Amino acid sequence: MSKIRKVKIDGNEKAAAIMPLYHENKVEESRALELEVLTEIKESGQNLCPCLGICERAGNCVDCILLHRAHKDHLPRCLWKMVRERVPDHNGLCDEKPRSGSKLNPYK
Repeated sequence: MSKIRKVKIDGNEKAAAIMPLYHENKVEESRALELEVLTEIKESGQNLCPCLGICERAGNCVDCILLHRAHKDHLPRCLWKMVRERVPDHNGLCDEKPRSGSKLNPYK
């Protein structure tokens, strides 16, 4: 069993340097840093998806984003914290309508 190494995903300091490089037209440097950050996160062995156990698409980001874009009910859980921080007046984007027959909404 491989060891899990905790890597900060939300608000990753190294990733924060990517867009400034891109805006300075240092595209190759920004892409190299993107790859470095993605590699560190993926190889960390940690759970990357907050929906494990409550959604059958957990961990399949492409399908998740496609379906959320299609149904337009709410944003994926992995984006809620960022949206709440950056767009506080639109917190409703980060809520899910309660599921029928469910006493507990697992997304809260």
